[in-house]
Order: sequence, then C-alpha cells, then structure tokens
Amino acid sequence: MFVRQSQFRKEDAVSFIKQVLCKREKIGIILDKAPQHASNDVTDLLQEYKGSLRLRYLPTGVPELNAIEGCWNRFKGEPFMYKYYSSINDRMDAVMEFLRVTRFNFDIQKFLFKNPIAIT
Repeated sequence: MFVRQSQFRKEDAVSFIKQVLCKREKIGIILDKAPQHASNDVTDLLQEYKGSLRLRYLPTGVPELNAIEGCWNRFKGEPFMYKYYSSINDRMDAVMEFLRVTRFNFDIQKFLFKNPIAIT
C-alpha cells in the first residue's frame, strides 16, 4: 500500500496503520525509527490493537536491512527519473504510476536475514 502525501505526520502514520488494520485481522509492520513512526500516538495505537498489531523497529543506521531501500534503488535505473517535468506534480504523478504498476517481489524474510546483523 502506498500513500501520496505532501507531508508525513504522526497522525498520517496512525491513519495509515488503521487503514491496513481494516483490511487484515492481524498485521505485523516493520518500521524505521522516523519520529512519526515512534510517536506516542503510534504507541497508543499499539496498545489499542494489542492482539491484532505487531510493530518492529529496524535498528538505526543499518539501511541495508530496510526493504524500502531496495524499492528506492529501483528508481535509479528508471528512465522517468532522468526526464524533465514541468511541475513537481507531474513528477509525483510519474513516481506514483511507477509505484502502482511495479511489482516489488521481495521475500522479506530472505531480505531481513541475508545479513548476519539482522539475526542479532
């Protein structure tokens, strides 16, 4: 699930998690330690949905464990990244279209455990 927003606030993190919870009975989410993800609002949500929601935070300073980094790396080779756009909205539309149609076939377990640091 991808969401396009001009800013990402703690309220947005909570709203996104609730949207995912509406689609699944139980979920686990792996987050980085961005302030929006580690806010009291998210902690409160975790308590509210204790039986349905599990959050795990990635260690700080280890981007190779963050699967989203693999998604960002896919952008580097895409021709649309080097094209001129007349507005930021046009560029954002191209990015969102790429995210909509591209399938990221990550095996998250293999990704997380490919590096020994993930096991510690």
